[in-house]
Amino acid sequence: MKKKIMALILLGAVILSSACVKAETEQTTTAEQTTSSTEATEEITTVTTTEQAPETTTTEETTEPTSEETAVSTTEPAEELTDLVDYEGIGEVYTGDLTLDFLTGQQAAIFNRAYKIAMAYGMATDVFGFPRGDMDENYYYSTGVSFDSFVDYLKSAYTDDSVSAFLNNTSVKNVEGEVYWIDGARGSDISYSGVSFELIEQSEDSIKFKAVAEYKDQFDENSEAHYEEIPFEMVSTDNGWRMNGFTLWF
Repeated sequence: MKKKIMALILLGAVILSSACVKAETEQTTTAEQTTSSTEATEEITTVTTTEQAPETTTTEETTEPTSEETAVSTTEPAEELTDLVDYEGIGEVYTGDLTLDFLTGQQAAIFNRAYKIAMAYGMATDVFGFPRGDMDENYYYSTGVSFDSFVDYLKSAYTDDSVSAFLNNTSVKNVEGEVYWIDGARGSDISYSGVSFELIEQSEDSIKFKAVAEYKDQFDENSEAHYEEIPFEMVSTDNGWRMNGFTLWF
């Protein structure tokens, strides 16, 4: 009987010992899994961080096209000016602009201003568009316009020699630094029927061309047209292109 009891006690001890070993083994396994999981998490975090790092270069990539676009825009050539400076008190009554295909936009603008000045001096002074102030005893109107400004206006289209010739015309005069003008006009050639322009020669310093004006008896259907050629010259000056004189064809 005692032997059986001893055997049972030994069997219980063995079973208890096995249980303890199993528990320790499970704890070790759990700890290893936990450690493995932590290491895996750290590895994943490290990988994720490494993969996200290149995204910070996006800002550098977006700034490069901007600098390139700016460089392109600053190198674009400026458009050629076609409008001349306006002068206060000088209205330039519209008389229609003439087209000369061989002139640039700025040259054509200068030519057409010269054309209006020639018309004002040679045909009707009201083309200047001056204000009509008080009239003096010689029938000249005051304007309030600076005479120096008027001279600058003439020089914006003509050479200095041409301006001097215009200022000898008494239809516009200087009264104590103010422009005075007389309202005068003349008729035109009623046989005039049209004009065209032809380039003669051109260089860096000069453009020579001619107007070919057509004349015909307006009251005779059977009359033949005849033509006259009027020479013109535009020269390059320190202030730009200017007309050297002007002859009206009507």
